[in-house]
Amino acid sequence: MSRISQDVTDTTTRRLDHHDRTRLLSEVAHGGTSALLCVIRRAHEGRDAAAGHISMSALLRAVPGMGAVTVHELIASVGVHESQEVREVAPHQIAGLLRALGRE
Repeated sequence: MSRISQDVTDTTTRRLDHHDRTRLLSEVAHGGTSALLCVIRRAHEGRDAAAGHISMSALLRAVPGMGAVTVHELIASVGVHESQEVREVAPHQIAGLLRALGRE
């Protein structure tokens, strides 16, 4: 692959990544905690690769009413790191987040 072709491929990939991120955040923003749960399930079941690569904190901040401080306190309480991707969050941590959100 030529350098120019590689540059075009890299740019296209970045646009898709941005599009996927926007799609996921919009889904959660419009669907609230129900949509959050669906995105987490798809990520852990391997049905949505993009969902697995977004940070848990970004996904939680998309939930209506969840600000940065609330999200920080919530994820810290269950032992999730700020930059931890959804696919890296353990099932017991997800259960803790869902309990805290009243979705268990």
